[in-house]
Amino acid sequence: MKSEKSNRTRAIPELSVDVKLVYQRVREMAPGAVISYVELSEVVHRNIQTDGRWILQRARHKAQREDKIVTECVKNEGVKRLDDAGIVASSSSYVKRTRGAAKRGAIKIGSVRDYNSLSEYDRVQHDAAATVLGLILMCSSPSKVKQLEGAVKKMHSELPSADAIKLLS
Repeated sequence: MKSEKSNRTRAIPELSVDVKLVYQRVREMAPGAVISYVELSEVVHRNIQTDGRWILQRARHKAQREDKIVTECVKNEGVKRLDDAGIVASSSSYVKRTRGAAKRGAIKIGSVRDYNSLSEYDRVQHDAAATVLGLILMCSSPSKVKQLEGAVKKMHSELPSADAIKLLS
């Protein structure tokens, strides 16, 4: 017979002590500062680059979600807290990665050999995915990004979605 305690689920997952310790260390970092993997490993008494990697990932996500502290890993060195200009500079990589993922998805969805043999549901899923991926590819091309940058520069703020779609059409 199961105890009542084992049947309960937690509404808010608890953080491990190790995650809390690394999170606290990340919160103490000044913008532009780097904390070494060695130092972080000493905090939790395990290698933060191998079996303790999950601790660092959770601590970084918590810091970003709750404190708007953005960090990035510096290969074989440690974790760097980005300043505002660094956050903006790192964002362009997400546009490139999103475009690459959309391109791979479009190639994959375009590999369907017998579209007519698909069920109605599958054809709708296929066409919707192809449409979304096509939109992402269209909007994320380097020339379209430059076009958006020009419009945003004139407005001195983010462009409303409707205006962006109109501009890119």
